[in-house]
Amino acid sequence: MIAQQVAGKATRDALFLSVHAATELPKVTIASAVLSVFSVFAFASAQARFGPARSGAIAFLISSVLFVIERLFVETFPTITATALYVHISVFGVLVISGFWSVINERFDPHRAKKYITRIGVGAALGGIAGGVLAHRLGAMLRPEALLWVLAGMNAFCGVALWIVGRRTIQINPITPIRVRSAARVVRNTPYLQQIASLVAVVALSTVLVDYVFKAQTVAALPDRASLLSFFAMFYALTGIATVLVQVGLSRVSLEKLGLGGSIALLPGAIVVVGTLAATVPRFSIIIALGAVDAILTNSLFRSGYELLYTPLTENKKRPTKTFIDVGVERLGDAAGSGIILLVLFLLPAMGVKAILGVAVAAGLFALWLAASLHRGYIAELADKLRTGSIVIDSRSVIDSTTRRTLGETVTGLDRNRLLEEVQRLRQGSLRELAVSTVPDEPVHLTRSEGVLETIADLESGDDARIRSVLGRPLDWQVGPHLIALLAVDELRSPVIEALRAIAPRTIGMLVDSLVDSTQPLAVRRRLPRVLRAVASQRAIDGLLAGLTDPRFEVRYECGRALASLVEKNRDLLVTETVAFGAVRREIERSQGFWSGSTIAEEPDEEVSLLGEVFRARSNRSLEHVFTLLSLVLDREPLLLAARALALEDDGIRGTALEYLSAVLPDDLKRALWPHLGAARVTPAPARDRQTIVDDLKRDTRLTKNTT
Repeated sequence: MIAQQVAGKATRDALFLSVHAATELPKVTIASAVLSVFSVFAFASAQARFGPARSGAIAFLISSVLFVIERLFVETFPTITATALYVHISVFGVLVISGFWSVINERFDPHRAKKYITRIGVGAALGGIAGGVLAHRLGAMLRPEALLWVLAGMNAFCGVALWIVGRRTIQINPITPIRVRSAARVVRNTPYLQQIASLVAVVALSTVLVDYVFKAQTVAALPDRASLLSFFAMFYALTGIATVLVQVGLSRVSLEKLGLGGSIALLPGAIVVVGTLAATVPRFSIIIALGAVDAILTNSLFRSGYELLYTPLTENKKRPTKTFIDVGVERLGDAAGSGIILLVLFLLPAMGVKAILGVAVAAGLFALWLAASLHRGYIAELADKLRTGSIVIDSRSVIDSTTRRTLGETVTGLDRNRLLEEVQRLRQGSLRELAVSTVPDEPVHLTRSEGVLETIADLESGDDARIRSVLGRPLDWQVGPHLIALLAVDELRSPVIEALRAIAPRTIGMLVDSLVDSTQPLAVRRRLPRVLRAVASQRAIDGLLAGLTDPRFEVRYECGRALASLVEKNRDLLVTETVAFGAVRREIERSQGFWSGSTIAEEPDEEVSLLGEVFRARSNRSLEHVFTLLSLVLDREPLLLAARALALEDDGIRGTALEYLSAVLPDDLKRALWPHLGAARVTPAPARDRQTIVDDLKRDTRLTKNTT
C-alpha cells in the first residue's frame, strides 16, 4: 500500500511539474482539497454503513481503474491528464490510508493495537523504500507514463488484500452506524476531537508550505521529466530508509520518554528549527533537508503518536470522525496553506521563498502549542473514560508514558479513595440506607447492589463461619478493602488470599496502596505480595518493587519472592538491572542483623522457590532474599548453581561460584556482598570467561539436581 503511494507520488510530481510551472501547485492543491472534502463525506458514510474494510477495498479498486484511464489519455492530453493524476492521487492517497488505519483500529482492541502500530509502521516504511526504488528503476528503464500500469495493478492488489485483512475484524463494541453529517456535530461537541482537528489542520498547512518550497526549488534545479522522476524516486526511497531507522530505533523510546504530546511535537519542532535555517540560508541542500525531515517524521514518530490519540474514543465517535479529521480537516489545512502561498506570491513575489518559510515556521510554533494542549486533553479524556468504565486498558500493553501515568493515577485513586470512603460510611451507618456512594467533587457515581452490601456485612461480622461461607463464592471487586483487612486474621489467611487473587486484576491499585501503607498491620503487608504474584501485570511488578523499601524485612522478603515468581513465569514483565542491584545494595546496608543466620517466622505457602530450598538449611533468609533479587535480572540456572555451591564446604567449587558472581556483579556490589559469602577463605581463581565458569558448575553433580 505504501509502496504504491510513494511510487504514485513520484510519478505524479514528475508528470505534473514537467508540464506545469511550480506556481500551479497551490491551485491544484486547492482543487484536490475541495474534492477531498466531498469525498470524505461519501467515504465516511460508506464506512459507517458497510465498515472500513469493504469501503477501503472499493476505494482501491476505483483508484486502479482511474490509473488505467489516465494511462490511456496521458499522451493525447498530457496537461489535463497530469492535472487529473495529481488530483486523483491527492484525493485517494490519504483516503485509502485512513481507511486502512480504521481497519486496524477495529481489528484490535485499543490496548492490543499499541503492540502492532510500531510493527505496522516499520512495514509501511519498508514499503516506502520499495516504492521509491521501484519508481527509480522503472523510470530509468521505461517512460514515466508506463508506471501508471504498475500503479493500477498495485492498487487492485491492495484492494483485495485490505478486504482479506478486514474480514477478520473483531468489533469489540458493536455500534449503530452514524450518519456522516453528524461527524461534524460530534467534533463540534467534543473538545478533545476539536483539539485533534486543529492540530491536523495546522500541521497540514505547514507541510503544504514546506512541500511547495521543496518542489519549486527542485523544478528550478531539474527541469526535465526524466530527471524529476529519478530525483523524486530517489528522495522518497532515501527518506523511506531513514523512516525505517527512526521508526525502529526511536518510536518506542519516544513514546516511553516523551509521551504522546512530546512525540507529536517533534514534527512541528523540526519544521521550526530547519525551516528557520532554510529561511536564513536558502540553499538547495537545506531545502532538501527540510523536505526530508518533514517526510521522515510525518511517517514515523508523528504517526505513531497520532494514531494512539484515538485510544480514549468509543467506536461510535471514532468511526465517522477519524476519516473526517484525517482527510477532510487535513485537506482544509492543505487548501489554507495553498491559499497562503498564492497570496504571498501575489503580494511578495520577490521574497516568496523566505516569506513562505516564515509562515511555515509560525505555523510550526502554533502546532507546538496545540500539541501541548492536546497532551492535556488526552489525559483528561482517557482519565474520564477509565473512571466511567467506557474503556479498560491492560497496563502490560501500554508503552507510552502519558497513558501509563494516567492509568496509574486514575485507577489507583479511583479504587482506593472511593472504596475507603465507603468503608467508613459502612462502619458508621446502616447498610440498608447505603445504596449509592459518591466521592466529593467526583462526577462519577459508584453504585453498590444489595447483594454486595450483604456480602460486606458478612465479611465485617467477625463470625468465621459467615466469613468462610462468603469466601467460598465469587465476589464483587468492591469488597476488596474488607478482604484486605481480613488478611490480618491468621485462621482465614489462605481463603482470603485466594479470594483476593480472583478480584486482583480489578483492584491492583488498592492492593499496591495497602502494601506500601505503613499503617496497615504487618500481617496484611506481608501477605499481600502472595496476592500480587498472581497478577501478570507490570503494575504489580512496580508495586512489589515499591514494597522492597518497606522497613520490615518480612515484607521485603515476600515482595522479593513474588517478584521472582512473576518474572520467571512472564518474560514480558521487566525489572531492570539498575533497580534490582539497587535493591540488593539497600538490603545489604539495612539487614546486617540478619546476616548472622537469624530466621523469620514462616507461613505455609503453596509455592516454594528452589533458592528458598537451598538457603533453608542455612536458616539465612537475608542471603536467600539477596539471591532472589539477583535472580530477577541474572540467568536463573547458573545463579542457582552458584547458590548451591556456596552452601557446600568444598572450597574449590565455592571458589568457582564466587568466580561466577564476580563476573556478573558490579564491583561495589561484590565488595559489599563478599564478606557475607565466606569469600575470605577461598583463593581467587585465574580469570576465565563466564561460560567456562558455568560449565564447571554444571559438571558438579551435587549442584545440578532439580535446576529447572
